[in-house]
Amino acid sequence: LGVAEPVTSGAIGAGPDSWDGGSGAEDPTGAFIVRLPCGPPETYLKKEDLWPHIREFADRAVRHVTTTLARLAGSGAAAELWAVHGHYADAGEAAALIAASLGCPMLMTGHSLGRNKK
Repeated sequence: LGVAEPVTSGAIGAGPDSWDGGSGAEDPTGAFIVRLPCGPPETYLKKEDLWPHIREFADRAVRHVTTTLARLAGSGAAAELWAVHGHYADAGEAAALIAASLGCPMLMTGHSLGRNKK
């Protein structure tokens, strides 16, 4: 979930990061991260406080995916969404909402299940 984190001087939540030169905006092919805002923009939220904003994030993600797939199709590039993947419980919830909205499978990798973090 994209939030502004004071420790990173605003880096989280700013523009896409690319591993192959594409920006995601002009060229939606390749691998990149797109940070979708959700929740109050002026406040950093701890992971535990993100739950009320998961639906907002999922709705933005669905819009982003449908827009990106349409852009790819418009450019003649073959594109298909195979699955939506989530980590941890909150991202798993978001992935389930997104996958159900888009009609594709959902995958989840659980981490640190049953273990308290200190």
